[in-house]
Amino acid sequence: MGLVRSFTSTRKHKQKKYVETVCKMVFRNAVICGALLIAVGCIQISSGNDKGWDYMVFSQQWPQSVCIDNQKEHNCSIPLNVTSWTVHGVWPTHTGTLGPNYCNNSWHFDEEKLKPLEPMLKQYWPNLFTDTPMTDFWKHEWTKHGTCAASFPPLHTEYAYFNMGLKLNRKLDVYNSLVEVGIEPGLKNYTLDAINKAFAAEFGFTMKVLCFLDKEKEVQYIEQVEMCINKQFAQIDCTHDNALATQQNHLATNDVRDFAKVSQMNSCISKYPIQYPAIKHK
Repeated sequence: MGLVRSFTSTRKHKQKKYVETVCKMVFRNAVICGALLIAVGCIQISSGNDKGWDYMVFSQQWPQSVCIDNQKEHNCSIPLNVTSWTVHGVWPTHTGTLGPNYCNNSWHFDEEKLKPLEPMLKQYWPNLFTDTPMTDFWKHEWTKHGTCAASFPPLHTEYAYFNMGLKLNRKLDVYNSLVEVGIEPGLKNYTLDAINKAFAAEFGFTMKVLCFLDKEKEVQYIEQVEMCINKQFAQIDCTHDNALATQQNHLATNDVRDFAKVSQMNSCISKYPIQYPAIKHK
């Protein structure tokens, strides 16, 4: 009996060791497989966010029209040193698509990186909504668009991205291009054709002109001008396809991350006269 018990005990011990060995192998393989799956998943996620883009939309806005458009939702005030068109954004775009947007949620906006540019940004890329923190507009533009622009080495930092917007604002002077043909801020109405001809004469490329339409008054306010810029930072034509795509890239959405959620901008239309309201400082 003792011999049988000993044999049985030995067999059970071997079975136990075998099971433990198998379990360890299974666990180890499971860990390896899990790690591989996670790695593959990360690669897929990274690839999904690293969307290619082939040009940029440089958007400038007319401050007074911005305030008129957003007066029901925001306290809007134009600083005394803001007297011309200001930057809305520099938006990396893939032809025929929306965006890419929000390319790196882990790259958080760092206001300190913009300290050297802050005086210029306050004048030429200002946040007009006084019911929001001053830096919220810049934070929004960086998070939504700058993190995508950063895949291009010349725009790889907050400083480089915002500095390029300021440079383009100086180079592509919307205000003077209109003044040269007698289109100035005030009470006079203008036609879309006259505005398009002014831009064609000055810049030589097709652009997109956006307006806020007041249906009750049957008048529209020129609010935004979008220019297409290649990766050599030269202006190019905004084609029909990319114009349709970029028109919606910055407009009202339900995304809580969007800075201005209620803009009524759309393409200016020939049916209604266009007003170019004079800037009013409060």
